[in-house]
This record gives sequence, structure tokens and C-alpha cells, in this order.
Amino acid sequence: MKTPAKIKQLLQRIREMLATGRFLDTAHAAERQSQRRITRPEILYVLNHGWHEKRKDVFDFELVASFRYHKTPGD
Repeated sequence: MKTPAKIKQLLQRIREMLATGRFLDTAHAAERQSQRRITRPEILYVLNHGWHEKRKDVFDFELVASFRYHKTPGD
């Protein structure tokens, strides 16, 4: 299985979207924010000030294939 192509200069593109008001939450994102008790200002701060960690930029199909999802309380 082939991984999708990476988006070039992703952080720059994200920050441009934020600066021009073209960033929207999805219903899924709103649900996760609630579950994890993360506020929109916290998310915006991380998107504006975060950085790319190259050492974590690896997709391991074997690892993902071994994931077992379980419902958490409230799901």
C-alpha cells in the first residue's frame, strides 16, 4: 500500500489558512476537542507556533495493522 504524497510546506499553508480565516473545525474535530478537553485557542496556538518533528514523520503499516480500537466511555 502506497502512502499519499506529502503536502509541501504544510505548516506554512496551515498558517496562511489561519491568517486568512480559512480554517474550519470539522464535526469530528469538535468531538475530539470535547473528549480531550482541548480548547480552540489551544489548537490555534499550536497550529501557529508548532513545528515539524521529522523523527516522528514515519508511517509504519505493520504498526497500524496491529492497532485494535476499543470504545471509550461515552462513545
